[in-house]
Amino acid sequence: MRFRQTSQVTVLNGWVDVLGVPEGSVEWAQRHAEVVGLYQGVLQQVSSLPEGDPNRDRALRYAPAWYRAVVWQNLWQSSQQRPSQVVSDAALDQLGSIAEILSYRLPGAAASPSDEAVARLRQELEDWLDLLAESADVPQSAREEIAGQIRHVLWLLDNIDTFGVAPVVREARTVVGRVTEASATQNWAKKWTTRIGALVLALGLLTQGLEATTQALEAAQETVTVVSEIVRGESSGSEAQTNRPALPSGSGADPVDAEETATPGG
Repeated sequence: MRFRQTSQVTVLNGWVDVLGVPEGSVEWAQRHAEVVGLYQGVLQQVSSLPEGDPNRDRALRYAPAWYRAVVWQNLWQSSQQRPSQVVSDAALDQLGSIAEILSYRLPGAAASPSDEAVARLRQELEDWLDLLAESADVPQSAREEIAGQIRHVLWLLDNIDTFGVAPVVREARTVVGRVTEASATQNWAKKWTTRIGALVLALGLLTQGLEATTQALEAAQETVTVVSEIVRGESSGSEAQTNRPALPSGSGADPVDAEETATPGG
């Protein structure tokens, strides 16, 4: 546990050290929330074990101690309560033991994407940061919002061994939804449509594996088609006629899985 081993002398500074951003910033809150979410994920997996299983019962007895280690309930700024004191050796050992048990009982939960898929998604996200920096005609507030979301995904990728792939996919889909939404409703974002497909493809490779390139390409093409049609409709002042809706911000839906919606002619 990196937090427990930090050289900082207060719980607050220990988290600043581990999370890598200043306390009180949006990024700090996002990253600490991911740690809380990681605890919640472990608790859900433990609870999924059969009732009466001694491993389940033992882990649940330690669960409150693990939570207190993440959400410290004493003084965060006191040097008398150091990061090394937030959790006992016994509770930490038990956390490691249940993690090993869960990896055998629930092997799918421990699945990890290939290095190539991770690198592809990272490159696409970094390209988006460059594109945002070059998009001076896009309102600064929109650029900062999307850039912040992208940086959070990059941080999750840097820490994928800790948090797993699920948060990466969740937050990357949020980015896809946000840029799709912006491109579909603002004429100044037309040039983004050429980059959305590549991002969807990279996300598809991460979630489906390199063997699913065809499906991922189809998903990317679907998203680009929908966005392009809506943008053309906005430009001409007429309603865009599409067979499927654009992916909403924050949605986890795959564009190719969306239900078809009939649009009356007229």
